[in-house]
Amino acid sequence: MLTKKALLELLKKGLDGEEKAVPIYTKHLESALFWAGLPDKDIKEAKLIFKQLAVESAGHKVIVENLISYAEGAGKDAF
Repeated sequence: MLTKKALLELLKKGLDGEEKAVPIYTKHLESALFWAGLPDKDIKEAKLIFKQLAVESAGHKVIVENLISYAEGAGKDAF
């Protein structure tokens, strides 16, 4: 079991990490694709995957923010 404080810390840390990591990794991988010498078809497919990752990350952000709101408003101190 986690205390409310511990749960909120974990959720906020995870949210912050994801918000920072996805753009950094996407940019880095796009640069790596540029220098990899792959066929245009493969580069386009990889870029579509990166865009999908960003979209799913945005959806995940909403879910985690809702969990944070729920935990903050919950009357209990253990989850």
